[in-house]
Amino acid sequence: QLKKYLEEQQVYVGAIRKPRLGNGELLNLAKEKGWLSPQGGPEKYAKGRWLNFSDPELRHWYTQQMRHYLDSGISYWWNDEGENF
Repeated sequence: QLKKYLEEQQVYVGAIRKPRLGNGELLNLAKEKGWLSPQGGPEKYAKGRWLNFSDPELRHWYTQQMRHYLDSGISYWWNDEGENF
């Protein structure tokens, strides 16, 4: 419903995402898959939760996780703080 309204009004909405996980279940998955960046980066507050986007499997998984935003009407997102890697 939101997507249709936004399209009719020609409104484009962007979202901001962070390249890290807070959800314990997803964080465990990322640890098991080796998708986390090494600790010791410039951002100390998210220690051990940064995703390493150099891994093609992670990029594919992350894309699938973001799909629902596009399907709901979000036009794009900015992966904030991804420039640290």
